[in-house]
Amino acid sequence: MTEQPETPETTETRTTGTETLETPENGTTGTETPEAETTGTETPENGTTETETPEAETPGTEATRMGTTGSEATGTEATGTDVIGFIGLGNMGGRIARRLADAGRAVLGYDPVAGAAERAGATAAADIAEVARTAGQIFLSLPDDRVVEAVTFGEGGLLAGVRPGQIVVDLSTSSPASTRRIAAALAARGCDHLDAGISGGAAAAERGTLTLMVGGAEPVLDRVRPTLEPFAAKVFHMGSSGAGHSAKLLNNFLNAVSLAATSEAMVAGRKAGLDPRVLLEVLNSSSGANWATANRFPHIVEGDYLEGGLTSTLMIKDVVLYVDHLGDLGVPSLNAAGPLASFGLAVSLGYADEISNRVVDAIGDVAGGIRLQELHERNP
Repeated sequence: MTEQPETPETTETRTTGTETLETPENGTTGTETPEAETTGTETPENGTTETETPEAETPGTEATRMGTTGSEATGTEATGTDVIGFIGLGNMGGRIARRLADAGRAVLGYDPVAGAAERAGATAAADIAEVARTAGQIFLSLPDDRVVEAVTFGEGGLLAGVRPGQIVVDLSTSSPASTRRIAAALAARGCDHLDAGISGGAAAAERGTLTLMVGGAEPVLDRVRPTLEPFAAKVFHMGSSGAGHSAKLLNNFLNAVSLAATSEAMVAGRKAGLDPRVLLEVLNSSSGANWATANRFPHIVEGDYLEGGLTSTLMIKDVVLYVDHLGDLGVPSLNAAGPLASFGLAVSLGYADEISNRVVDAIGDVAGGIRLQELHERNP
């Protein structure tokens, strides 16, 4: 998942956080913001008695409190639809939530990691149920479909709290078959669902230039487009439910192949005595050019691994999901063994939780301790 720095084109109709979210670990809601006093709980002016005090905590009052920021940004009356829920505030989710918060949206976030919501500029929810009953649109950024299913179907999960008119947008990398099951279950509660694969990596998330590939009903996508604008430069509608996650798996597989193959070739070139800078220029001028040669390795040969992106562990997970998806489609998977071997090597050599670009160092380790930047350090 690498950067797509194009200008936002949200009118187009073409349309991996890593923490496991299961049960809440904190007991604070974090929704008691100062702005809550401006949401319509003042003493009535008609001289009525104090029996007209605000009602006890209900989903509506939570939504009103949280909606204050959104109403200030948009000039509309604060309602639950002003609140953006975000579940999963890790590597990608945290950056996307921050973009929304910086754009003036009221973000109610949940993540079991202490302080994750605050770091993302969001108000911390006590649990998933609070997000479900408060937000009008709920975004998920989770490691895989098993976690998404736990968040959806588990005790105190989304399914128990969603209501008609809400929209769940799943930004995770998941099995399309699982995605369709979740969409059907939410639809039975009157809640719409979109699966939105993302590409561009952490840097693009910070810049707001991600590419989104979305599955689900296009009218539902049109309703969330204003929310996507702060973090997505390109939004493609891919088709019905599951189509967005299908496109995401295909893209991630090609990303894995190009990164693993280029790493192997660059290490071989370095050991053959070739200057990595010159070799990279040749590749980018020839038929061997790919996304990794154009966007990753110009940094890697200078010692910058673009830390903060997809790890080798998650890269393996994505390739396995791809293989399973092709099995469901009846398409042979003939080229997955290479990246699985490469990133498996990286995991076994201690690079499991580092950015997947470190696969080049894992291959270099086996090749005798090769590092691409060493040669041109001696010959600047």
